[in-house]
Amino acid sequence: MTRESLTPEQAPSEALSGRLGAEDPRVGTLGGSGGSSGPQAAVQGVAPSESELHARQAHPDWEYATTEGPRKRWYDIDVRPADEHGEPDPTWQRNTDAGIDGWERFDYTEESYWRRPKPAARAGQS
Repeated sequence: MTRESLTPEQAPSEALSGRLGAEDPRVGTLGGSGGSSGPQAAVQGVAPSESELHARQAHPDWEYATTEGPRKRWYDIDVRPADEHGEPDPTWQRNTDAGIDGWERFDYTEESYWRRPKPAARAGQS
């Protein structure tokens, strides 16, 4: 019986570990320390930090916006998203947990990331 003809139940554990790699979503990234961040945190029951939620733009009490412009020619990177009158809305703040300190450069565009508390959360702060 060759190794190729073995079923996963019959194969030695090192053969199985050789088959599973970074492309398998059930296995962590190669060289990972097994920490409690990312997809493994949800599996292990550890709640992600507020910073991680902001980085994924997934915090339930906040809303997110992205502004974008042409790469290396965008001069409005620090202009907040507009309100209903087309003016920069002061309730938006830079989402420094997303991208690189709140912005990111791609091949043809740059993006600026913003966040603000949802209206119910803002009303509770007053």
